[in-house]
Amino acid sequence: MIALYRGKGLLSWWIKTRTWSDYSHASWIMDDGSEIEAWGRFGIVHNPTWGILHARGTEVDIFDFDKRLSPEELNKIEQFLFAQVGKKYDYLGLFRFIPICRWILKKADNVNAWFCSELTSEACEQAGRKLLKKPPQETTPEDISTSLLLHYVETRVCGGSRLKLPIPLVRA
Repeated sequence: MIALYRGKGLLSWWIKTRTWSDYSHASWIMDDGSEIEAWGRFGIVHNPTWGILHARGTEVDIFDFDKRLSPEELNKIEQFLFAQVGKKYDYLGLFRFIPICRWILKKADNVNAWFCSELTSEACEQAGRKLLKKPPQETTPEDISTSLLLHYVETRVCGGSRLKLPIPLVRA
């Protein structure tokens, strides 16, 4: 499932104002409730529980595919995401949300780093489920919410305490 966060922090505010969106972050929630996300200073992390790095009270809208993922598609998404864990966060990629920068900053400039909505969108493409017509490196969290392949499931609220460091997990 895809989680779209309505973040509260300074970076979240910047992203929301630059993308004209209520959403500032995107991630992938596994069936076991763990989460893979591109998270600022930590890079791409696999957290034991969804929302654990986010501020208490942050609202999270959950989306799922209209046409259920096959086990093969789900496996492709998860394999891709696990292969990205440990890579860096793509801060430069955030500037591609500013139109003039889109033509200056190309994804080729930073192929070993991801920002959240780019990672989530690319993971879906790896399984043959292209969420939007635009490329992943130009995809915002708001864009993901408009994908015709997805439907809204529910809104959750982060309630746990924030971790100082993500707990590295190994896929079982």
